Amino acid sequence: MIDVVAVCTHLRRFSGLELDTLDEAMPIAAVACAEYSERLKAPEYADEPAVIDTLACVCLYRLRLRASETLNGETSYKAGDVSASLDPTAALESAKRLQDNALTTAARFFRDDDFVFEQVGA
Repeated sequence: MIDVVAVCTHLRRFSGLELDTLDEAMPIAAVACAEYSERLKAPEYADEPAVIDTLACVCLYRLRLRASETLNGETSYKAGDVSASLDPTAALESAKRLQDNALTTAARFFRDDDFVFEQVGA
């Protein structure tokens, strides 16, 4: 099985998540690791850096998806003369691209069981 702690450590390292957000990520990482462990072509691929990176990207996307569901529209902060705003959809789109690129990079380690071909009758 893919190591949940390794995935969360990698996720924190490249995303800069705070520890409280990382606590929220642990169950998401556990589900993703279980899901993708079943899709590995061989059990020894669970320790491959590309697989760990892919799972970290999958978790980041799922975290951003959850955050975008709880935030409505643009979030703004203002402190004195300084203001900043965050568009949750931009963060979600960025996380989706990261996930897609990581899945493409690590595709050689996973079985692709999602494609179904049905015969068309004449």
